[in-house]
Amino acid sequence: MAIVIFNRQKSFSHVLETIPGVVAEHLNYKKALKQPSETSFRYVFAHRDDPNREMTLTVMAFDVPHHHR
Repeated sequence: MAIVIFNRQKSFSHVLETIPGVVAEHLNYKKALKQPSETSFRYVFAHRDDPNREMTLTVMAFDVPHHHR
């Protein structure tokens, strides 16, 4: 399972700092795994229908500069 974030408006550093806390608030959150890179995160979640099954969630964030014309 993956979530891809494309940031255009906000401070990218702020977005990266916010991700772990927001993810940890989810009811099915179990634990964080080793972070693959500065802009990629991995987590373990309990399966919604079977708490004994686990799923890995990867969150990838990309900064997309907003160009003014």
